[in-house]
Amino acid sequence: MLSETSRKLLVKIEVSALVEQSGKFLHYPCNDEKQILAESVVTLFPSLKIKMVEENEGFEHFYDPVSHSGFIEMRLRNLRRKLCDDQRRYQRKHCRISASSGVSITLDITAEGEEDSKG
Repeated sequence: MLSETSRKLLVKIEVSALVEQSGKFLHYPCNDEKQILAESVVTLFPSLKIKMVEENEGFEHFYDPVSHSGFIEMRLRNLRRKLCDDQRRYQRKHCRISASSGVSITLDITAEGEEDSKG
């Protein structure tokens, strides 16, 4: 059985290896790669398999392909927070500050390479 600290270290090492072998966007591996990684973890460490409902296969707490959540996705999101703008897949287009009723910020996110249609 792995402790929580050991499990976190295991996920950290696995995600680091996954990021190193990924393609153009190093911190954005495809869903299939994340699912294979999650399945591999519970295959190597059967005690980490958790079946919440019959439909689950037991790896979904590491990566759930339906909800895009789990330990692997959480680690990737934490890594992406530290990325420079040129390393991100999605770029912020603009921020809007409105002073009429307090301060509100609007962020529009677009995929890299998409054109803004507002010309």
